[in-house]
Amino acid sequence: TTGSMQMKPSVTLAESDSLSHPFDTLHSEVPPPVWDNQSCHACVSPCGSKSGVSIDCDYRSGSCRCPLGSWGPNCSNTVANVTVEQGQHTVECSRPRTQEDNQQMCIVHIKLRREGGSGDISSATALAVYMVCQDSNCAFAAQHGVELNSTSNVTWSNESHGFIETNIIVGYGTGTVPDLSLSLVVGYHPQLYPDSLLQGTLTTPDPVWPVYPWCLEAGECREHADVKVQVSVRGHPIICDGGQHAVDGHCASCPAGFTAPWNSTSCTECGRWRLPDGKHERCIMHCIFLSLVFGGCSALACGLAVLCLHLDMVVRGWRLCLV
Repeated sequence: TTGSMQMKPSVTLAESDSLSHPFDTLHSEVPPPVWDNQSCHACVSPCGSKSGVSIDCDYRSGSCRCPLGSWGPNCSNTVANVTVEQGQHTVECSRPRTQEDNQQMCIVHIKLRREGGSGDISSATALAVYMVCQDSNCAFAAQHGVELNSTSNVTWSNESHGFIETNIIVGYGTGTVPDLSLSLVVGYHPQLYPDSLLQGTLTTPDPVWPVYPWCLEAGECREHADVKVQVSVRGHPIICDGGQHAVDGHCASCPAGFTAPWNSTSCTECGRWRLPDGKHERCIMHCIFLSLVFGGCSALACGLAVLCLHLDMVVRGWRLCLV
């Protein structure tokens, strides 16, 4: 009607139709999932269920996502128990000799033992090596060119004995870098689903079901065993000039009254009657002591000369008397 206000639609019919399906455009732009044969692995058989809870397949490892300690369809099989041997020797690692070498690999073998397990058990290889950090030693090690390789490989020599191998990347660092001491432990792989029970990781004797996806999320286990393997990374040999000695990875001058030869690790005190030479490399006799020694020797020589003259005169007098 005349005088009435005409309202314009806020959206057209076409616009209204597009808004009724707001995610169609988004869905059309998302590519479909692609199966990667190198990183994805299907489970050999359906995982089934346990206590009425459906078990999913872990496509990274191709194993069922069972509670820690079990595996297979319906989580009815028992995994092997893996133990890290105690009392293993300290691993010695050295640095590259020159800066041109940049860095080198230090191979570390940690001995393992395996027992138990039911069914067609896997080889218990979903393990990894971790570096234990205390008092910022990991940051200090990284600062000086030492880091743990993220790759670990488990090898079983027989049914009961094996080892896990990892590499420590050792860089040249600095010319005065000190020795470093590191601690390594064995734990569950951060990406692969556990295929063994690592002794010393359970916080409760019998984890409560459901433990999903596994015990770390439920707080019923620890990430790694408590057995530590020590690694010693040797620093560069410190060669100090004369008058200096090696202290805490660097060369320091000897205090007053002390000397040190070239490439020395300690300073030696000269004592009361000796003094350091100009370079503080060795001790020399004090000038006052030398003067006393010279004066004493001179006086002794004079005394001997007078004595000899006196004896000569006495002998001559005897001869005259006899004549």
